[in-house]
Amino acid sequence: MAIGFQRGLATPFRGFSHLRRHPHLWPFVIPAALVNVLITGAALLVLVLVAVALVAWVHPMFGDGVWAILLEVIVVAAVVLVVLGLTLVCWLLMQNIIAGHLLSKLAERVERDLGIDEGAIASVPFRRQVIDGGLDTGLLVSINAAGFLIQLVPGIGTVVGVPLVFIGDAWVLGSDFLAHPLNLRGRTFGERQRFLRRHARVTVGIGTVVVPLGLIPVVGGLVTACTVIGAVLLYRELEDAPDAGA
Repeated sequence: MAIGFQRGLATPFRGFSHLRRHPHLWPFVIPAALVNVLITGAALLVLVLVAVALVAWVHPMFGDGVWAILLEVIVVAAVVLVVLGLTLVCWLLMQNIIAGHLLSKLAERVERDLGIDEGAIASVPFRRQVIDGGLDTGLLVSINAAGFLIQLVPGIGTVVGVPLVFIGDAWVLGSDFLAHPLNLRGRTFGERQRFLRRHARVTVGIGTVVVPLGLIPVVGGLVTACTVIGAVLLYRELEDAPDAGA
């Protein structure tokens, strides 16, 4: 249902509202946000440099006719999409490995404020964060590779490939944020995947808003931290009402 997708879109904004009401969370938010700013800045720099270089390399291959220009636009859009996908892959991997621990501590602080049972909290080892980051990265690579191959199909390639890549990337990014409250409860990989599939629209909604906002320099760091807070709040609602917003 559309309401599930909308709840996902609202996640970072709910997180920011919660942060405003609970300023003691700022010491957990600021370090995670600063690390995110550094990661995002590096990812965007690589994105711009690689995209510009590839577009400059592709441009001389086309002529001046209308069809040549149209074909060039399609090819350039495909190139930019692929580079953007690879940038997201690198961004997510660095997020999980470098910033993941800080974001996990933020999620744990929010859970404790909300009264989670101490016995329900499971420590999230660094090794598991690296493995999860690798799995997410592998999935993103597979999605973007499939989308690129689909775009090679004449006629319908771009029409089908672009939405497929966007929805797939949004799913992976959304699941990465909902994984924080799931990991804190010691959920296995299989249990996490079943939960995420049950709430697929919510998951895609979170990723959809994080893709454009999370990559904005400076602002993206705060968006990422607020999305973690919002994901904790949302998870509790979904657990209390398993069929809500599926």
